[in-house]
Amino acid sequence: MIQLKLLLPLKIRNKKICLQLNPPANLQTASDDLRAAYDYLRQYGIDPQRKTAPPTRIGLYAESSGGALAVALVQSLRAAGEPVPCCLGLNSPWLDLSCEGGSHIVNEAFDLMMRKDRLQGIASAYLAGTTEATDPRASPLHAPEGGNLGAFLMPPTLIHVCKNELLLDDSLVFGEYCHGAGSEVTVKSFDQALHGWHTYFPLMPVAEQALVEMATFLRPHLRDDAREAADTADASNAAPPP
Repeated sequence: MIQLKLLLPLKIRNKKICLQLNPPANLQTASDDLRAAYDYLRQYGIDPQRKTAPPTRIGLYAESSGGALAVALVQSLRAAGEPVPCCLGLNSPWLDLSCEGGSHIVNEAFDLMMRKDRLQGIASAYLAGTTEATDPRASPLHAPEGGNLGAFLMPPTLIHVCKNELLLDDSLVFGEYCHGAGSEVTVKSFDQALHGWHTYFPLMPVAEQALVEMATFLRPHLRDDAREAADTADASNAAPPP
């Protein structure tokens, strides 16, 4: 539902990536699924008949723990010298599964949805005893050994986060690291919101506002002037005469 709400105004073709959820799904299976989906879209696009050219621009929108997967994907692609998405949209991203941010303490009494102990339990199950919570593959907020900020060279990125949520520092610190690496990253914090509140757009005006803002950000990165002009011309030709 949020996919349609966010992307229909953009008039672009889109694909929702569904990752494995049932056991033994974990960090490795989720990372592999996302990478496989990204590689497939780059090579074939979303036409099941494979009759149209693959897209020249691919953007990612992710929420909560999906934010870590999206950022880790960009980091791995960049490290391998492969093409990265043209833009990122992140909503309340959980980028540090070790839950070390100060906002886990400061906002404990104000976050209406999340608790640190619950998040740690989720992380433990997700990592399945095979990966440390501070491993950058799971928690991309943790810079590689030596503090190399090159890992935070991101495509244009917009991050939305609630001022009162436990994960606030994940977004703020990530934004600082990205700026240090020279990335074009905007972090916007919202009042009167919840963790991942975009999903509640039918009920929360602030969610409607956030989705409009996110779509406005994504549009110029995913659509070029030539295609937009062609779309306009097609619409004009299809319109009945006055």
